[in-house]
Amino acid sequence: MNSPVTRWHKKLDVQLADFWANEAVLIPATPDCKKGCSACCNERVFLNPAELVTIAAFLMRTLKRGALERMKRRVARLAKLVEVENIEEWWRNERPCPLLVANDCSVYSIRPIACRGRHSLDAKTCELDSPEGSKCLTGPQLIEAKIVTEAMSETEAAGADSRPVELIVGLDEALNGNGAAVWVSRGRGFPRATKVVDDEIDSRIKETT
Repeated sequence: MNSPVTRWHKKLDVQLADFWANEAVLIPATPDCKKGCSACCNERVFLNPAELVTIAAFLMRTLKRGALERMKRRVARLAKLVEVENIEEWWRNERPCPLLVANDCSVYSIRPIACRGRHSLDAKTCELDSPEGSKCLTGPQLIEAKIVTEAMSETEAAGADSRPVELIVGLDEALNGNGAAVWVSRGRGFPRATKVVDDEIDSRIKETT
């Protein structure tokens, strides 16, 4: 199924592969990111609402009832913390993504654009990094930002809310509420997850003024 999300992810993956092929002379190394490496998985993740709907649908389709209920409880617990902690507090408390299972991403094939664009040459340094993820390479992040912009434009053109949403709160609205169904039918549906992103942006603006 060639959904918009699938196209965005494939386009990003291809461009990232081209980046590493073209930069091989300048950067004589390969990404140190690999299965079992989850150093950046305690960062806040902001994603396109369509990506969130895709992840929620995947979880509801693939998880057995007991596992899904445990996921819902874990998401609900962490969502409450997201809404009261800023990014720095979240980082210091080392709160893992609820989608991590045995230190592996349980939705790796459909992980968000924001996660796909994280590339580091030294995974160990990521564990000592700041909440800003400064140890991640700039090149892949610029490619990521370009795809994010394209995805927002395409989502807006389809008549849906294209504003980014925070992953965990959005999953709470989708799995423990009707956020995903409302977004699919009306193009709106994640007010809490959108507010988390808006509040974080406002906070960063105040810090620079």
